[in-house]
This record gives sequence, C-alpha cells and structure tokens, in this order.
Amino acid sequence: MGINYENLTRTHWNYFLALEQDFLTLCRYVEPHEENNNTFSIELGRIIMSAAQESDVLLKRLCESLNPEFQSAGINSYFHELSAHLPEMLQEQVHAERL
Repeated sequence: MGINYENLTRTHWNYFLALEQDFLTLCRYVEPHEENNNTFSIELGRIIMSAAQESDVLLKRLCESLNPEFQSAGINSYFHELSAHLPEMLQEQVHAERL
C-alpha cells in the first residue's frame, strides 16, 4: 500500500494560503504603504522570496500545460509563452484589499 498523491489536497493553494496568513500577520507590524517601501526585515524578505519561488514553479507548470514542448530557459522565458497563449493574463491587475 502506498500514498496516492493524485488525491492529495491542492498543495499550491494551501501554500498560498499559508503565505497569505504570514503576510497578514506581518501587516500587523508594517503597514503596506508607500511610506514603508524602504522597510526591511528577514520575515518580509522570506515572504517575498517564498512568493517569488512559488510563482516561478506555477508559471513554469502553466507554460508546460499550454505547450508540452515548452523548454524553460528561466523565469524570463515564461513571458513569450504566456503572451502567445494567454495574452489577456498579462493585462490582469491585482488588488488586495485588507479588511
């Protein structure tokens, strides 16, 4: 008997939720505001780096699903693939409203 990995929960989504919670906790100490753009902390750096790494993994997988012959040459190669297959994605804006 082994572990059936196909039936596990959405790992990437759960990881996103964990990063979101970490960010919201950090916001109790540093308000996301232009006046705080020069603020630095190890925790802030960890959250930004984790989010960037997770974005890299997900964008690579998305490009591979859009084009099975896709060969990643790094994060810069995603733009060409996404603009060819999902041009509307490049126009999306993100708004994060805090309650």
